[in-house]
Amino acid sequence: TAGDLFAIFYNNPRTAKENEVVYDVGIPINPELDPDETEEIRIVTLIEHKVLSGIHEGPTENILDTYSKLVDVAQANNYDIVDGSLPDGHFLEVKYLPVIRTGVGEHVAEIDLENTFVQFMGKNVTQNFIINAEKGKIVITPRPIELTANSAIKPYDGTPLTDNGFTITSGELVSGHTITLTNSGSQTNIGTSENVIVRGSIVIIDELGKNVTNNYDISRKSGTLEVRIRNLSVTANSETRVYNGTPLQGTEVAVDEISDNNDGLIDGHRIVCNFTGAITNVGTVDNVIESVEIYDSNNRRVTRYYSITTNNGTLSVIP
Repeated sequence: TAGDLFAIFYNNPRTAKENEVVYDVGIPINPELDPDETEEIRIVTLIEHKVLSGIHEGPTENILDTYSKLVDVAQANNYDIVDGSLPDGHFLEVKYLPVIRTGVGEHVAEIDLENTFVQFMGKNVTQNFIINAEKGKIVITPRPIELTANSAIKPYDGTPLTDNGFTITSGELVSGHTITLTNSGSQTNIGTSENVIVRGSIVIIDELGKNVTNNYDISRKSGTLEVRIRNLSVTANSETRVYNGTPLQGTEVAVDEISDNNDGLIDGHRIVCNFTGAITNVGTVDNVIESVEIYDSNNRRVTRYYSITTNNGTLSVIP
């Protein structure tokens, strides 16, 4: 052997029943030796470390006196366990004191030593360990989320285009949380402009109705509002009459049926057209729209807001 016989107890041999004492008996050996292990004997390499040790002389009934003296020496010299590990087969069951705050910031995390235990072979052997616990730190950072204002497009109709909607384009809300906000964009005339989320308007509420906006790191993206020129398709009326010696000319147009390519005429607007088609004798000619002007209800010309497609009609004189 390379040293004295020693024992490591995992529960208190004084208070435990005789058949419930848990311990290991060790004998230091020369590291160059390589003895065989058995079911009862194991070869274990102990990590090199400094220890405070003592020799107990006498029966085991008063071994606690020796333990007490070791503790006194450790306390008198401010010795502390700065690192350590559990022996094989031991398990540490740690309980933490509850952290009440859940918002963004730094919160103290503490181990509940009264409810932290060392278990070995299903038994509580905590009394054989000195457990020191340091306070930890829980850091809750703002939850990143990106909000993008809706984009919208419509043909010119003289009224403002707005859209107060948005989408979450990156990240996600905590379950049960909801967002309200306001967009500041507005576009009336033909053209485009930004649909901007007003930062100060963003409010995030949790499932209890509490404002938790500050727990989010919010980035914003603008959408686009576009008012495009209004497509209008009109067709010259077709007319037929019996010959009477006077010219037949076109005077009316009809707005074609609304379609993907025809937005129609805005309510209150009127169309004024000039025609080039005319026929006097028996026959048929095209009724051609030469020019188109559009006026609003205040008699202001608003033709510039329209992209106009014209279609010919026919003028026919019969015998």
